[in-house]
Amino acid sequence: MKKNVKATLLSAFIFPGLGQIYKGCKLKGYLMILGANLLFLVALALVLKGVYELSLTNGISETPDPSAIAKRLIAETPSIEWILGIFFGLWLYGVLDALLAGRKERTP
Repeated sequence: MKKNVKATLLSAFIFPGLGQIYKGCKLKGYLMILGANLLFLVALALVLKGVYELSLTNGISETPDPSAIAKRLIAETPSIEWILGIFFGLWLYGVLDALLAGRKERTP
């Protein structure tokens, strides 16, 4: 299997940035991994904050309605869509970069 295909599969199905590290572009790969982790953590924090606020307002006695909770979370955390969109863009960039970009050449 070609190195570009392996790198693309690593970035597409495992984590953005691994393909770049595999191809030898370590700095770019580490930055992509750092960015993806930060975006994931921010999105997770926003969702958990929204769930916490919903749990405070709904109380424990009611049976939760999943669709109502999802609609309310989307309404109360609109920035989550932007964060996930940026994450998807980073993922797509990692896949295309791993597939199309050549390996960084090093001269001794």
